[in-house]
Amino acid sequence: MPQSNEASLLLLTVTEASFESEVLRATLPVVVEVSSEWCPPCKFAEASLCALAGTTQDTLKIVTIDADRSPDLVSKLRVYGVPMFMVFFKGKELDRDAGYAGPVQLQRWVAEICESVGVGEPVA
Repeated sequence: MPQSNEASLLLLTVTEASFESEVLRATLPVVVEVSSEWCPPCKFAEASLCALAGTTQDTLKIVTIDADRSPDLVSKLRVYGVPMFMVFFKGKELDRDAGYAGPVQLQRWVAEICESVGVGEPVA
């Protein structure tokens, strides 16, 4: 999905070539959004992710995967619809959630997962 100027500053787009280094080897929990340019809910989710990224830079990493540009990676991750949100920590997928229910629900979901792995409360 082409990112707005704000999104491109806050959200890193990950490809199959960079997934291992940017997600699996990250020292922070990583929220991964799989999205597509043609997906209206993905565009709404992007705004929420930018807001989240702006307040959690020291406790959480947020990246996106363009489903149309990285189909092999999307297939390996067993993603069958967009938007799809996943959280990885220490090389393992902790949870995933399909669809976008709004910014409050997204923040709550991420906070619960981070708290469960001892990162604290990264969401304001």
